Amino acid sequence: SQGPPLSTYPFTMGENMFSKVTMSIATRDDDPEWADFVNYVFLSLLSAEERNITKSNAEAIGKTSLFGPSFENMFVNAIGEVGNYKDIYDRDMGQFNIGRAGINDLNDGSSGMLIAFPFGPLLDSLGPDPVVGSQIDTIEKR
Repeated sequence: SQGPPLSTYPFTMGENMFSKVTMSIATRDDDPEWADFVNYVFLSLLSAEERNITKSNAEAIGKTSLFGPSFENMFVNAIGEVGNYKDIYDRDMGQFNIGRAGINDLNDGSSGMLIAFPFGPLLDSLGPDPVVGSQIDTIEKR
């Protein structure tokens, strides 16, 4: 379930930009498999936006074998739950009227800095089973 809108939290958005560095998702440094999992989900959100895949047609992103059979629908599930990157950005940042010009633009080859690796046939080879005791192993056992 989604939390409350950002406008309900006790902070405000400033108008000054302090960095043009592409930001990334932070994960624990002692579980590289989990970091890979989170990064692949993020890249799938960008790829979905580029391919006009939204909550309503999330299955179009396809299945994957990157993290074993228990997670073959990880991209479909993520996009089906929260939408693509644009959907998330508009929902959570739209209220601040920041816009996506510049560093938050999707890279369509002409501008922007957000780039997803090409998603091709993702079921061609099975990925390894999760590492025992890793975050993915814990999730899979739930």
